Amino acid sequence: MRRLKGFTLVELLVVIAITAILIALLLPAVQAAREVARRTTCRNNMKQIGLALHNYESVNRILPPSSTSRIDFGVWSTNATQYALHSWAGMLLPFLEQGTVAVQVNYDLSALDPLNKKAAAQVLGVYRCPSYTGPDFSQSPFYLPFSNRYAIRNYAAMGATTIGKLYLQPDGVFYAQSSTRIRDVRDGTSNTI
Repeated sequence: MRRLKGFTLVELLVVIAITAILIALLLPAVQAAREVARRTTCRNNMKQIGLALHNYESVNRILPPSSTSRIDFGVWSTNATQYALHSWAGMLLPFLEQGTVAVQVNYDLSALDPLNKKAAAQVLGVYRCPSYTGPDFSQSPFYLPFSNRYAIRNYAAMGATTIGKLYLQPDGVFYAQSSTRIRDVRDGTSNTI
């Protein structure tokens, strides 16, 4: 009787099981490496924003405000398109190498004005957390009457320690119509901003 060369079913199943175990052991390591890469990208985004803040302050002698209009003239107010409503994120565009987007913004008009829609629809990587998996555009009922294409950013600037202080006496760096300078931040910008 002549014996044929090949694998038996048991040998094949053992090889498949070993391969599956090795892949199962490798997947968490791959996910951990991806998360490290996302964390590094996030740190780089914040570093770029921090450098842009310093450059903005160097040119304008103040840090950008959270809004160029009064706090009660937000997107929730009636006729919000009549107020300037530009945020720190929009003011930093020229300092983040986003000149092509910055030239699309008319800072004399509201960010909600139809002439600024093209710029507002730009999804910018520097303002996006790499771990964020949500939609690209805001679904907030405040923005939808104006457009369904307002890009979401994942980084925020704090104007006060509480909402009450934000309206009455801001104790943060970025608040509506603020004129904070870096030298005004006495406890160090790395821990405050």
